[in-house]
Amino acid sequence: MKQLSMLLGLVLLGTMLGCATGNPSGADALKQSAKPAWSLKSSQDEMIVATSPMRKTLQLAGSTGLIVGFSVDLVINSDYRDAVRQALNGYNTEEVFRSHVEQRLRETLPNGGRVQPLQSAAGYANEQEARQARYRSLAREGYDAVLDLRSRYGLFGTNVQLVTELDADLIAVPSGKKLWSTTVFATPEPALASDSLGNPQKKKRSSESAPQFSVDKAAFARWTANNGEKLRAGFENGVKGVTDALLAELGLVTSAQGELYLGRIALSREDFTEAKEHFEAALRIDPTLVEALSAQSVNYAQAGQVDIAVQLAQGITKSHPDFAPAWYNLAWWHAFDLDDPAAAKPFYAEAQRLGLPPDAKLEKAFQDQ
Repeated sequence: MKQLSMLLGLVLLGTMLGCATGNPSGADALKQSAKPAWSLKSSQDEMIVATSPMRKTLQLAGSTGLIVGFSVDLVINSDYRDAVRQALNGYNTEEVFRSHVEQRLRETLPNGGRVQPLQSAAGYANEQEARQARYRSLAREGYDAVLDLRSRYGLFGTNVQLVTELDADLIAVPSGKKLWSTTVFATPEPALASDSLGNPQKKKRSSESAPQFSVDKAAFARWTANNGEKLRAGFENGVKGVTDALLAELGLVTSAQGELYLGRIALSREDFTEAKEHFEAALRIDPTLVEALSAQSVNYAQAGQVDIAVQLAQGITKSHPDFAPAWYNLAWWHAFDLDDPAAAKPFYAEAQRLGLPPDAKLEKAFQDQ
């Protein structure tokens, strides 16, 4: 307990100057609404698989090369998508997402009601006219605001990251004025020192300076092994996480998981101060949430404060010796930030023993020393 208190003390270092994403007045408008409506729309009925890199070298051949490049990616993604379908074998991802969001919104907006999203503009001059007609119809039903949600989820990037995402727009009814909007996403895997920042589902193309022209097959196989057991569990955790993050950002329910994911979203856009605040909030709610403490260590490292990051991670290895990401992060920072691959080796070995997959960049650093 003394070690945990010391760790929390390190976490609370520095000033707290960040601000919440989105427009807080919009969240207030939802809470103050006499009768809010909400809708959930998804353009997919199965897991998106966008793991193959867009082969930029083929684009140099002109328009024909570009078409060939896209075709290669479509074929590769199709092969992996078939493997996901086989692993999930009838598991209804869209129903799992919809039912969880619906349950949570019914709990947190008891005076609200679920309505249908705008499906099409058929019968209207344009989409804007269709939207205005929808808002007028909602007003006639007594609603004064509508929270329109759009879900998206899948496996993205050559390193095969599972991502769940919710886009949200809060609209005044019947005026159609947008009061607030945000996008929240969740990746169920713990934050790691080697993570590249940004929303993983937007990183479908390989880097021009260091292109990766193949999917990490071992990473993909881990998701689909044992009839997709890890994929189902990760997806459900991601759905819960992204829903908690949305509710926390709306100010409806503050939870440790919601703050954890809001912190990771802020970290992804390199807003290190805001990320730190969210991780601190998560730990105030649940001081035992080691994922938040570890994410905070990664946040410090990304902000250039590797010394604090190492202290936090070392504390985690003492208080939670079976938490593999902390050992891995120590290996990464010692190998690359502290330029000491020899010191990194035992940390990496322990991360491997605890089940983390091999890391090619770290292993190359050990070979080159």
